[in-house]
Amino acid sequence: MIREERTSFLAGLTLVIYAFIQWIEKGSFLFPFPLNELVVFFVFIYFLFLSKWKINRINSLLGVSLFFKLLSQQLIWSFFLSNESLDVLYSGIWTDLFYLLYAIFWLGFSSFYLRSTENKISYVIIGSILFPFIVGIILNQPIFEVISMLMVYLLAWYRKIDRITKSIIGLIVFLEICKLAMLF
Repeated sequence: MIREERTSFLAGLTLVIYAFIQWIEKGSFLFPFPLNELVVFFVFIYFLFLSKWKINRINSLLGVSLFFKLLSQQLIWSFFLSNESLDVLYSGIWTDLFYLLYAIFWLGFSSFYLRSTENKISYVIIGSILFPFIVGIILNQPIFEVISMLMVYLLAWYRKIDRITKSIIGLIVFLEICKLAMLF
């Protein structure tokens, strides 16, 4: 296990241990899912600076995608804005626009990432993997997004594509699955 995989594993494990402690104290499994995007973004930044990860088209698309996902979360804005400003922000389209930009950049990242191998993956397979993501965005059903992300991760694992990026995708998938498990 490389350093980046250990970091992703420890970030996910920290949040699971927090949820387990909440379960022991309060009797319910409270996963801190509003912090998912913040944790993933900080792990991404950590990988960029400490491991001297090369910034290329794939990593920059992933970084922009994670940044827009972070901006689409209401918790992040509550740190910087007053209550009146938050009401104006939530009544507008800004968070939805950031979420749409996240979706566009995630689709671009996923398609470039899956095509980055020596044995090119066909566009039909990439389209069938990304189709549930598009359906999930349109219908506002995160289960379809998670299914698509999981398929991207499994295909990257099977094809042995870039382990650093795969560890971030694995962290995203794990945290999203935990969020969905808590909501259901």
